[in-house]
Amino acid sequence: GREVVGVVNSTRHDLESVNFFLYPNVGQSDEEEPYLQVRRVSSDGHELSVSARARMTLIQVALPAKLAPGELVELTLEFAARVPRLQREETTLLAHFLQEANDAVSAERQRRDARDIFFAADQSMLLGYFFPMLVPHDAVVTEQGMAFGAGGIVFSEVGDYEVSVTADAQLTVIGSAPVVSTQVLKGEDGERS
Repeated sequence: GREVVGVVNSTRHDLESVNFFLYPNVGQSDEEEPYLQVRRVSSDGHELSVSARARMTLIQVALPAKLAPGELVELTLEFAARVPRLQREETTLLAHFLQEANDAVSAERQRRDARDIFFAADQSMLLGYFFPMLVPHDAVVTEQGMAFGAGGIVFSEVGDYEVSVTADAQLTVIGSAPVVSTQVLKGEDGERS
């Protein structure tokens, strides 16, 4: 995928870097290949330095120059995702209800992973927060603070996003924003739109 993010410095001090959450990677062990990987970040065609943190759930992008309060920089992120496949019994409404009910009555907080919002099943895929999401400047950034399910919090209202999706032509893509354009691409492995 490819995403273009206009970042405005809304703080009172210069910014040298910005962070992005990679929500699909939450809950993965250090040995697992991350579900979401950022391949390249650039601004005005120049590649920027990227460092991974918190078990690949967060990346820090070094800005090309200090960003003064009120200034804007446009970042282009190129990324790829591998979607985990769930078994049919894991995707039923009953299974979801039992997991949420267990979390609500348990005194111990259960470790969760992103498969609550990012998975493929028999005839559907849920790709919640499938792209890198800009972190609010004042957010505390640790994987332990990232939670999902009924009690989870996802930060998504801190930037303007332009996200493109490439999918097989016969798939229906449903999103929370209006479709800007659709284009059919023909390749060796079939049509994509």
